[in-house]
Amino acid sequence: MSVVVVLLHVNCFAQYALCGLNLGYERPERPIVGVGICLSMAIAAPAVAGVYAIFSPLGKEYEEAKNDHINSKGCRWCRCFSLFVILYLFISCSALILQLAKIQFCHLEF
Repeated sequence: MSVVVVLLHVNCFAQYALCGLNLGYERPERPIVGVGICLSMAIAAPAVAGVYAIFSPLGKEYEEAKNDHINSKGCRWCRCFSLFVILYLFISCSALILQLAKIQFCHLEF
């Protein structure tokens, strides 16, 4: 449980740093690497926390009643689907960050 809490705190601090970069710099002067690192951390930390919560002992379902209507295959399918959704969001957000960095690099004058 403490791993999930620490990762969610990392998410908050990454968002604080991103807000500081957005408030402290004008858009053309903003460091792309800093924004990319903060945004990646803000996306990756809760994604890792979610995966940890699903696959760690926190996410295990203990058999309390024998008349449980959800079988283990269905539960396993739900875990795989949620992992797929988290990975899809992470990849799509990473692609968006790369596109924004590419656009910002194109508008720089050397």
